[in-house]
Amino acid sequence: MSTARFSFNLSIKALGLTISILLAVLAVSVVGSSMLTIGKVDGVADAWARFEGGPAKKAAYVNDLYSAIGYGGMIHQFKNYVLRQDHKRIAKAEAKAALAFAALQAIATLNDELAKSRENSADAVFTATTSAESFLKGVTATVAVALTFLVGLVFWFTRYRLVAALVQLRDAMAELASGNAAVEVPDT
Repeated sequence: MSTARFSFNLSIKALGLTISILLAVLAVSVVGSSMLTIGKVDGVADAWARFEGGPAKKAAYVNDLYSAIGYGGMIHQFKNYVLRQDHKRIAKAEAKAALAFAALQAIATLNDELAKSRENSADAVFTATTSAESFLKGVTATVAVALTFLVGLVFWFTRYRLVAALVQLRDAMAELASGNAAVEVPDT
């Protein structure tokens, strides 16, 4: 085996190993970036959950207000007091009124907190989505560059190393077939 043929085989082995290593690194980076992307999406979900948490508290206070005012509440007790002249009902009406005022105060306080919280949560959602977006753009660009490099490397190798050698061999075989025994066969 000549030195030229050995170096050609060695370069094929080296290129195969290089491509394998680059593909493995690319696969690991895609898996790693996927895990980081999942973390970024979870951050967006957490920020959104905090954003939606305020209205749930408000709904609970409104339900407390409804219970304090509605059937069995302050209005019902006061109606029974007026119609039946049952003085025991006035204490129940006053207790329900106190609950209604407490619920109204809690709603008023919560409205102020919710206004601030909505602004902060909206900012957090925006920041999380912007961060995830820029991260994904970076990962996509990196993977695109790596894949372009690998495709270019494979194209270069096949076009200039394999095909060029095969063309030289084809031309030499054509010369031999035409009867020219003096032609030198490349890489032998």
